[in-house]
Amino acid sequence: MSLEKDIADLVKATNRLTDSVDGKIRHIDERVARAEREFQSWRTSSGFVHQRDHLMAMPLNYNPFMHDLGNGPLEGWGTRGSVTIEAVHPFTKGFEGPYVPEKPASASSSIHDATKANPYYFGRYNKGPRVRRGGLADGWGGTPGGHILRIYKPAGERHNYANSCMFRMIETYKRHKSRFRSYVYVNKGPLSFDFGLTDDGGQINVPSIRTWHFIDQNVGQSEVCGNYMNINIDHAEECELFIAMINVLPILSEGDAATIINRRSK
Repeated sequence: MSLEKDIADLVKATNRLTDSVDGKIRHIDERVARAEREFQSWRTSSGFVHQRDHLMAMPLNYNPFMHDLGNGPLEGWGTRGSVTIEAVHPFTKGFEGPYVPEKPASASSSIHDATKANPYYFGRYNKGPRVRRGGLADGWGGTPGGHILRIYKPAGERHNYANSCMFRMIETYKRHKSRFRSYVYVNKGPLSFDFGLTDDGGQINVPSIRTWHFIDQNVGQSEVCGNYMNINIDHAEECELFIAMINVLPILSEGDAATIINRRSK
C-alpha cells in the first residue's frame, strides 16, 4: 500500500507541476501576443514600411541634386549618339511647386505644362507630394539652385547602347548589380530605359506616362569596376523623360560576386 500511495502522490505532484507549467506558458503566450499587437500598432502609427526603413549607404554618383558646383549642373554628365540632355528648373513638369502663400498669377493649370516661369501651385506653402516644404528650388529647409535632368532622343537611329547619357561615380567600385533610386517622368516614348555600363545593364520600367513615379530597383550588369554609369535609350521612337534626385547605391553581395568600393576621396 505504501508503494501505491507513493506512486499516486507522485502522479498528483506531476499533474500539479504540469498545470503550473501550462499556466506559465499561457501567460507567456499572452504577453508575446500583447507585445506583437503593440508592435503592429507602433508600425501602423509610426509610418514604418516593411523592408524599406533600412539604413542606406551613401550614393556613389556625383551631385544628384544637380547644383552648379563651379562647372555647371551637368558637370560629370555626357551623352552619346543622338541623345541630348539639359538641366532644367525643378518646377518643370510639376516635380515641385513654389513655396508661397497664394497662387501666382502665372501658375500653370497642369503639372504637364509647368515650367520655371509658370509653376504648378500645390497649395499654401506646399511644394507638392515629393518635397512639401523645402526642395531644390526654394522653401523652408530647401537647397536652392538644384535642377532635374531632361533627356531627349529624336525618332530613329535605334541602337542597343549608342544612344545614351552617362554620369560618373564619385568612386570606382566592383559590382555586378546596383540599386537605382530616382523620380522619373516619361513625357514621350516607351515606358522603359536601360541602366548599366553600356548594353550590359537591366531595364528600368516606369508604370505610366506623364506621371512622376519613384523608382527603386536593383539592376544586374556585367561585373566591372568602372566609374560611370549609362542611361540607355534603345528605342526607335521619339523619347523625352525627366529624372530627378538620382541615387546609385551599391548592393551587398558575397564571394566572387562581392561588391567592393574603391574609396579614393578624403
